[in-house]
Amino acid sequence: MEKLIDKSRAYETYRFAWDDIARLLSDQIKAILDHRFLLRVWPEDQGYWGARALHGLFLVADLNRLLDAVQADAETRRETLPEDSEAVHGFGMTLGSLLLKAALQADWNCELVEDDALWLIGVVSTETRPYTGSGLLRKLNADALLSARLTAHSVISGCAITPRTGTSCAGVIPSATGSMPVRLSWSQRTAI
Repeated sequence: MEKLIDKSRAYETYRFAWDDIARLLSDQIKAILDHRFLLRVWPEDQGYWGARALHGLFLVADLNRLLDAVQADAETRRETLPEDSEAVHGFGMTLGSLLLKAALQADWNCELVEDDALWLIGVVSTETRPYTGSGLLRKLNADALLSARLTAHSVISGCAITPRTGTSCAGVIPSATGSMPVRLSWSQRTAI
């Protein structure tokens, strides 16, 4: 007897070789800093990976621009920025993951680190779900995002829109050109 897969419990998953991640990160960094860094990306242990520039150093100013571009939180900044130096050879998984999310225009639930590859599990991209934090909302400027949050909160009833609770809501946001149906969703790892 053939067992059917419950698609509601299936996760979109991608496997990237470390060289591919290095190229994606290098391209994303060039788009932000207008300077190409050739990178080596590797697993540091079972649950962590890092990136290192093969030639040159990342100045603190460069790291700050990268952190600003991916809207990094205070904890990510503390982890990434050096305490006693003005330049470093690389950065860790936290900034690397944020840059990779920006490069792929996607978000995911978790990462699985292997010796030869990185698995991204539970991927949601702008193509598969355009109204999530990795899609339309991520492309809005801060003023528009604040406006969308307030409008969504006032229109969608029966649901508290708090980004850290793992909630999703559906409803309609009125606009000047008519109503726009939306489904807002996020996980605890998604920062909207």
